[in-house]
Amino acid sequence: PPGATPDITFVRNQGIPKPRSVAISTLKGYEVSFYISAETDPPGKTVEFIIRDFPSAGRIVSQISDRKNRSTAKVTYYADPNSAATMDSFTFAARYPGGKISQLARCEIKIQDVKADIEVTNEVDFGELMVGEKAEREIIIRNRGIGTFTTRLNLFSPWKVISPSDGNLTVGPGREVIVRIGFEPTFAGPANYHLPLSRSEKGTCKLSGVANKPFELASEDWELEFNPETKRREVDVVILNKNERPIEAYLRTSSRLKMDSSEYTVLLPGKENRIRVY
Repeated sequence: PPGATPDITFVRNQGIPKPRSVAISTLKGYEVSFYISAETDPPGKTVEFIIRDFPSAGRIVSQISDRKNRSTAKVTYYADPNSAATMDSFTFAARYPGGKISQLARCEIKIQDVKADIEVTNEVDFGELMVGEKAEREIIIRNRGIGTFTTRLNLFSPWKVISPSDGNLTVGPGREVIVRIGFEPTFAGPANYHLPLSRSEKGTCKLSGVANKPFELASEDWELEFNPETKRREVDVVILNKNERPIEAYLRTSSRLKMDSSEYTVLLPGKENRIRVY
């Protein structure tokens, strides 16, 4: 009422909390949860956190005050899988309920790409084989990255994927897989192939081998001479089997030439195999 002495309420200065900056790391396309905190007087006093500058390479999914420690809050951050950024950040402030807002603190976020780091056996030598023979070797594929590696192995003659039989390959993070490769030459000569599994130098395996002729003719030219007993021109073509075992050969001539042998002939090793041609 007029003339009365007014009531005066004194409010104690609560002060201003001091938020602490923080640094975290996460994987692209994943959520990560962490705590932000503030220094209060007395310790553990209730604090409200306010996000000021929001992240640009991801988003804050949630912010929940910690019931056991009111001067901290649990923040969940999600890194955008389609972003090329390797770093992100946001700023935040703190205040006591109804109090003044503090200076800004910063949360630095390191974003790692979820990718595989493939290391494969550098080179595999299949040695020397005869055409028609087969050899198998193993290569080891290691994944030293944090992502799963998947691919399909496609090889062409004279190379062949033995296992996995369907060629589908999966190597989890920190794991290794053994792959069996076959060498099955059908033509004589050296064979080389670089099997790429990743773009890095350590992600490529060189396959090499040599295919030799299993047999050869003793000469490239043969002259048929007249045989008065058989009344025909004839010659013995000599074939050398360079294998250590018998092999079957298919013989083919022109329409004017005949053979005493059948089309399929077994060539014995270490001997001159003679085929009568007339």
